[in-house]
Amino acid sequence: EQQETVEARQDAADAVAEEERETEQARHEVLKPDTSGNADNVREEQRETEEAKQQGREKVQEAEAETQQAIEERENMENELEVHEERKAYVSRIESALKTADKRLEELEEQYDEAEGDQAKQLETQISELEQQRDKLSDELEALKDKELTEWTQARDEVNAELDALQKMLNS
Repeated sequence: EQQETVEARQDAADAVAEEERETEQARHEVLKPDTSGNADNVREEQRETEEAKQQGREKVQEAEAETQQAIEERENMENELEVHEERKAYVSRIESALKTADKRLEELEEQYDEAEGDQAKQLETQISELEQQRDKLSDELEALKDKELTEWTQARDEVNAELDALQKMLNS
């Protein structure tokens, strides 16, 4: 787009230069002894020169607007890519936390298989609560994955709350 702007400016300058040459040529004709109709030619050439200047300005403005639009589109794409990468890293982090919870659940289930009495009941409660929290986080993560890029930061807050709760359970 920037190259097109440069080219538009050059085309406009060339068109104006050509019209100015024609105007000068018409003026030169006026200076000749036979001036019948030459003044009209000069005025016509001046009008055409002004018209070429205006068209050149319009082409340059259009090219500049297109360049600005292309710059904005590129910036938007870069921003979207950045948000997409940020979301991808975040999802990966949550999936890692879910795997950690799964491992912890396996450990607790092994302990439960060997436990008796109050210890077994305590482990059963702990397993149940951890499974529920893990499932909540998993559900929130799936909902986050379905969100548009523009909405995912709001959903991230909800996932963070579930992640914090899960991590507290894992650390206790």
